[in-house]
Amino acid sequence: MGMYDSVKFFSDKPKCGAGHEPEGWQTKDLKNDMATYYVVDGRFYGHLRSEDDWQEKIVEVDQSGIVLSLTHRSKAEVFTGSILVYTHCKKCQPVFTDGQAVWNDGLAPHEPWVEYELTFADGVLVKSEPVKLETRESMREDLTKHGLRVMPDDDRVVQKRIQQWREGKR
Repeated sequence: MGMYDSVKFFSDKPKCGAGHEPEGWQTKDLKNDMATYYVVDGRFYGHLRSEDDWQEKIVEVDQSGIVLSLTHRSKAEVFTGSILVYTHCKKCQPVFTDGQAVWNDGLAPHEPWVEYELTFADGVLVKSEPVKLETRESMREDLTKHGLRVMPDDDRVVQKRIQQWREGKR
């Protein structure tokens, strides 16, 4: 897989095929050094990697522990060009296929894939174009076309896994 960079959106958030705003965006079109970039109010920012740019502040102290606030500076990027960002939508209910996994009752979850091309001019987002927006329906068709056995949502074991997914047990 190799290294990549992360992109976090605080505005101008891309949506999946079902209209959710996924998180966990990655790209291989920048430095690929595990840096984090941000899109805020249509501007592109890059994380400064210096230790001096990080600040820790104790917010709360009690018997059970402490709460820390960690802040860092990011600089405006004067980037012109396009990058491809991608992620799976973890807010969409997965589609399950049978026989691919020796764990999870033999069911393998498949989450919709989302890709966008972001175009910047001097660090300003000028275009956000969807490249691939999978939906549960398009995934079912594609997985079936590739010979996988797609399980119906009303299957007893699938229902159990969907309930676990809703409870955050992935």
